Amino acid sequence: MEVLLDTNIPLDAVLRREGWQTSQAALHESQAKACKGWLLANSLPTIDYVVTKAINKPTAVAAIGELSETLSVIPLRSSVISEALSAHPGNFEDGLQMAAARQFNLDYIITRNVKHFADSPVPAVTPEEFIEIFKRGEGKKDIPLVDLKAQHHDLYNEVDDALTEVILSCGFVLGPKVKEFEQAFADFCEAKHCVGTSSGTASLHIALLALEIGKGDEVITVPNTFAATCEAICYTGAKPVLVDVNERTFNIDVTKIEAAITPRTTAIIPVHLCGQPCDMDPIMEIAKKHNLFVIEDACQAHGAKYKGRRVGGIGHVGCFSFYPGKNLGSYGDAGAVITNDPDIHKKMSMLRDHGTTDKYHHAVVGYNCRLSPVQAVVLSAKLKRLDRYNAMRRQNAEIYNKALAKLDIIVPFEPEFAESVYHLYMIRVKKRDELQKHLAENGIFAGIHYPVPLHLQGAFADLVYEKGDFPVAEKLAGEILSLPMFPELEQDIIERCATTIAVALESVDSG
Repeated sequence: MEVLLDTNIPLDAVLRREGWQTSQAALHESQAKACKGWLLANSLPTIDYVVTKAINKPTAVAAIGELSETLSVIPLRSSVISEALSAHPGNFEDGLQMAAARQFNLDYIITRNVKHFADSPVPAVTPEEFIEIFKRGEGKKDIPLVDLKAQHHDLYNEVDDALTEVILSCGFVLGPKVKEFEQAFADFCEAKHCVGTSSGTASLHIALLALEIGKGDEVITVPNTFAATCEAICYTGAKPVLVDVNERTFNIDVTKIEAAITPRTTAIIPVHLCGQPCDMDPIMEIAKKHNLFVIEDACQAHGAKYKGRRVGGIGHVGCFSFYPGKNLGSYGDAGAVITNDPDIHKKMSMLRDHGTTDKYHHAVVGYNCRLSPVQAVVLSAKLKRLDRYNAMRRQNAEIYNKALAKLDIIVPFEPEFAESVYHLYMIRVKKRDELQKHLAENGIFAGIHYPVPLHLQGAFADLVYEKGDFPVAEKLAGEILSLPMFPELEQDIIERCATTIAVALESVDSG
């Protein structure tokens, strides 16, 4: 639940005015992260003035500091002013708050002066009414598969400041903000070099090109992944060669790799699916034995660890997607490649920027797939929090595991060598489609990822695979169901999911 606090609510609490206890209680819900509270920027000078006059300046400064730490501040943008003038011309001061609440899609405005908000597009309630609404409605909203808005409150002010800096600098292509993120992400991944790109697909493509993989070559990967893994191989003119997966981890079955190697094989692309690390040591040993490159598709595994090492930096190149729903997600398409090899780094840097070595000097035919500074500053803000967000995902997975333990489903398996970051929490269940429908009818939105393995997709028909060629991947495609998973998911919501699943399974089995 997201709310805008009218200026009088924090003033009640600071000045101990009549009814201050319920105003303080409404503030407390935001301070305790039970709901997300916002304050319009023009409230701050008013609070400073009133508290200074009533008590003293130090108290005013302390109050504003505390509010700034616990609430997100909505800037007084021209769009908010314009809407207030046009929609609420006779009540401009409160109209600003009504316009801001509408534009930010907030649930309530909490105010002592409800009558002043009679024409508000967002419901206005007193602190007492809000406390009752909060208690009655707690945990009753629909549960999305991914909630991108939940993270917005934590990031808004930092990202807003960073985006404003980019806009004022007019540095819209590459530049220092991209370099700052590349260095920070390389350090995070425990790698020497990072090249920011326009997408995860672009990352895979330029990694293959930098390794000089092309027509006549074969690249081994898996059938249960997003199409981009195979698309990137096809872009180069090389041929994807698929290998079945391990039924417990969903990742490449390392015991099947060598049988797929031919004289034309040049690389292996293991996919760290759902944030679960592949078993990298045997993959690297096979690659060394056959003189092959290893390109890690870590597009779902930002921060995951294999035997204590971050994935992405174990192979020759690691590829990442920063699609908005990823553990580290941008505000649009974006990606990155990491490597410990300076020559590979140099090639990838040229390839993502028209093959340039210097302005108007093109050493190779390259591509335009650069990371935008706008996305770089968003990613830099989120990267500071990524370990915390991943830890929250792991905690949520543990709660799921315990809550689902007695049900007729298979929960995710995590090998001893792995520290998954649970980009997805995938269960296996019979009558998967029926269960998904029952969950949706009860406001819980689960997802089905990769219901058709790549070898059965029309786009890759020329690979000449048939149904039955990869039985494990095909079996998983009919059973896996992704439950709601994001860092801010609360324990009672997870338990509600588990209870609903239990009831749904009974209904499905008896139906």
